[in-house]
Amino acid sequence: MKKNLFTDLSIRKKLPLIVVATCLSALFLAGIAFLANQRRDTRAALVEHISTIAKVIASRSTAAIIFDDQKTAIENLAVLSLLPQIDEAGIFLEDETLFATYLKKGYQANWPQQISHTSSYAFNADILELYEPIELEGKQLGMVYIQTNLTQYTYKLLEQSGLAILITGITLFLVFLLSRESLNSISLPIAELAALTRHVAEKNDYTVRAPALPSRDEIGRLVDDFNNMLVQVEKRDFALQESKNRFRTLLDQAGDAFFLHDSEGRFVEVNERACDSLGYTREELLGMSVFDIDTDALKELHRETVWDTLVPGHPMTLYGTHLRKDGTTFPVEVRIVLVEEGKNRYMQGLARDISARQQAEEEIKRLNERFALAISAARLGVWDWDIPKNELVWDDGMYALYGVKKEDFAGAYEVWLQGLHPEDRSASDEMSRQARLGEREYDTEFRVVWPDGSIHYLKAYGQVVRDAQGNPLRMTGINYDITERKQAEDEVRILNDELEQRVVARTAELEQKNGDLERLNKLFVDRELRMVELKKRIKELEQPIGREESEVVK
Repeated sequence: MKKNLFTDLSIRKKLPLIVVATCLSALFLAGIAFLANQRRDTRAALVEHISTIAKVIASRSTAAIIFDDQKTAIENLAVLSLLPQIDEAGIFLEDETLFATYLKKGYQANWPQQISHTSSYAFNADILELYEPIELEGKQLGMVYIQTNLTQYTYKLLEQSGLAILITGITLFLVFLLSRESLNSISLPIAELAALTRHVAEKNDYTVRAPALPSRDEIGRLVDDFNNMLVQVEKRDFALQESKNRFRTLLDQAGDAFFLHDSEGRFVEVNERACDSLGYTREELLGMSVFDIDTDALKELHRETVWDTLVPGHPMTLYGTHLRKDGTTFPVEVRIVLVEEGKNRYMQGLARDISARQQAEEEIKRLNERFALAISAARLGVWDWDIPKNELVWDDGMYALYGVKKEDFAGAYEVWLQGLHPEDRSASDEMSRQARLGEREYDTEFRVVWPDGSIHYLKAYGQVVRDAQGNPLRMTGINYDITERKQAEDEVRILNDELEQRVVARTAELEQKNGDLERLNKLFVDRELRMVELKKRIKELEQPIGREESEVVK
């Protein structure tokens, strides 16, 4: 591996080097920016200056071109001799013919091959070439061409660069001298702290402390935090020992038997419950292995079937039989997990006697069988609906009540609702909704349509199970067939209807006969009244006749 000299330097040397390198980078970038800006500004000023001169010459050369006065044009260019940086200049006509020229003394002419007809300039190496049009009333008569040598500007820029390098060197030297002493206040405490850290790591001595610093900067706070860390480590060591003691106490008071054994199956730790359940002392168990107490564990297969399949942090549950010291056995449920301590690997197990649980499971099994028999005899169907997941679970009786096969039922609320008679779906859905909201009990009747088209009546009861906030979690209930009852009720209703019709007809007949009797009675009464009236009239007529007869006799 390639050695990094800077990495191996002490912090007392690194810090000054970092400061100097940082300052050097800053000064270098600042110098480059300054020189670049100086070069840009110098060139811009030069272009503006030469462009102004060219415009003056172009303005003064208009008449010379019109009157073909080369002498005047040459005199206009002669003023450029006052500027030593200008090597050559010329006036070109519109057809690019050279009309007048100016050459610096000792300079060999190097006229451009192609003339620009617009106001423009270009930097080529150490030369500035500038063009300025000569115009009269918007018509171009020619071009002024000026070539400027930039050598003196380049020398000036180099002088400035050298001055910047000198200033940078002096600045770096001063920075090094000033930072060397000031950085010792940082590097020395850190070096001492590093030495103390090595001592703590090698000796495990957490009682030492770093000398406190008077400053309250980051270094001072680092020293204080390091000392506080040592105090916390001491407290944690003490707390760890107390935790171990508490763990041992809790381990011995645990309701399950605790075992910890190595890869060979030898016990390295057990609790009191393990000793009590097996009838051994702790010392006896620590001299034994898992194969001495587990009748189902085979030593030659233990590593292959159990040990190599375990992953740290992923427990496994096994079932087996433990052998007591007196030779009796009992069933156990063992939850094992792989534990790693450095390079050592152990298997931790919690064994629970499940004798009572197995007996309870057997009793529950018998009760379930009786319940299933009762359900079957009563032809009931039991259902359970997980409301959040929308999972509807039926027993075999439900499939028989709905006339469907288990594989044809999707197990969702909507599928159940579609199996109802179309006229009963809305009311049944509303009943279910109200039951979930707690507005009423789920006690209803509805019709179902079997796949063969036949219609059956079912009675349904259900209860809603809710969480602590009252939200519905599931509904559980029963269904049973009431088709025969409904048919009997229909037959009774039909008989009642027929009886009512007969009663109505008989009542009408009696009412008719009663009317006839009333009419006969009325006729009879009227006749009797007329007879009484007639007799009364006859009697009244008989009285005068009698008086007349008596008078005649006298």
